[in-house]
Amino acid sequence: MDKANAIKYWIESADHDQETAESLFDLKKYTWSLFIWQLVVEKHLKARLVIKLDGTTPITHDLVKLAKLAELALTKTQINNLHERLQLSILMPATKITNVHFIKNLPRIFFYG
Repeated sequence: MDKANAIKYWIESADHDQETAESLFDLKKYTWSLFIWQLVVEKHLKARLVIKLDGTTPITHDLVKLAKLAELALTKTQINNLHERLQLSILMPATKITNVHFIKNLPRIFFYG
């Protein structure tokens, strides 16, 4: 697959996942919504990395690692939030996820602080 098609693949896949995450959020399925939002962010990072890494993407789901490879300037707080919230939230039952704002705004929080 050439670079243009690889980028298109990652972005279209992320857009589809974003629709799914928003639908799950509206249904108050917060754990699954958060899980899918993580995939959305991952896929956007991988689209960016296709350009940076000459058509390849690392085989990882680690958002912090992907962000560093993409040379995003994340603050320590953003990195800590990603490690703590994403890793723990995926394992928590929906009734324990209380920061709905964080879930709904994950892409904005991740990319823009």
